[in-house]
Amino acid sequence: MKLKYLILSLAPLFVCLSISVIAYFAAFAMTVITGGVDTMDISSAMVNETIFSLFRYTLVLIFCGLWYTKAFPEAVYFRKTSVSEVLKKTLNPKGLIPIIILGYSIQIFTDSILYFVSIYFKDFFVSYSEMMEIFEGSTSIFFILCVCTIGPIAEELVFRGLSLRYLMKAFPVSASIVIQALLFALYHGNIVQGCYAFLFGVIFGVIAVKSDSLIPSSLIHMITNASLYLVPEKLFKNSIAGYTTLFISLTLLIISFILLCRYFGNKAAVSKNDSHKATASEDDAHKATASEDDAHKPSESDHPDNQ
Repeated sequence: MKLKYLILSLAPLFVCLSISVIAYFAAFAMTVITGGVDTMDISSAMVNETIFSLFRYTLVLIFCGLWYTKAFPEAVYFRKTSVSEVLKKTLNPKGLIPIIILGYSIQIFTDSILYFVSIYFKDFFVSYSEMMEIFEGSTSIFFILCVCTIGPIAEELVFRGLSLRYLMKAFPVSASIVIQALLFALYHGNIVQGCYAFLFGVIFGVIAVKSDSLIPSSLIHMITNASLYLVPEKLFKNSIAGYTTLFISLTLLIISFILLCRYFGNKAAVSKNDSHKATASEDDAHKATASEDDAHKPSESDHPDNQ
């Protein structure tokens, strides 16, 4: 049984990778059609990253969204807490402020670590830097919107939705969170990005479990991705600034994470208490009704045969 659900948890990752390949060729064809590639010059054969991201994330959302609703209808149609209630809790200042701080501090903390990696492991950092230039160098508003909105939602649906829920059917919650975080790291395809993607995956996984929803983790993921374009370079002008930024961002990350875990955990506890109270009230009502029925029943002495 465990092997079955482990395989099912891996399936979304392979589906995403397959969709990426399909989207890549589709984006390349679209780039050629729109004149973005000179077919006579091989060196210009570059895929438009905006088109590629749009195709990839849209296909993942459609396919995995249908898969999620079919595989886990209880998480969509038969929820104990409605989507509107979760959204209201998430947008409540007590939840929203820590979410914003957590998303931003995750990105700053990551950039702090990468700053020191770039200093002490220059050769190791080269390939990662070349890849990140694509993201940071793109000024297309559509590309930024894809990376900051559609992308995070699609990835949360795949890893904190499908993979995590399959894993939780066969493994303890803590093990399920770690495994899906590993899958999320593998999905990013390189060691540097995979290391911090694992950290992201653990944080997003815990929040998804605590809130029993993909809404909070998706919002944190969106803020984290958007923060990539908002972190000032002055924070890393030298080693002292880098260490200061590292310490402050890690502190904020830990505090906001704990606050969110308590916030959604308490909300869950309140809901359970309310349900227990409601059940107790129903039991009391049934007992009261039974007592009234007994009071209205004629006694044996009143029966005509006894008179």
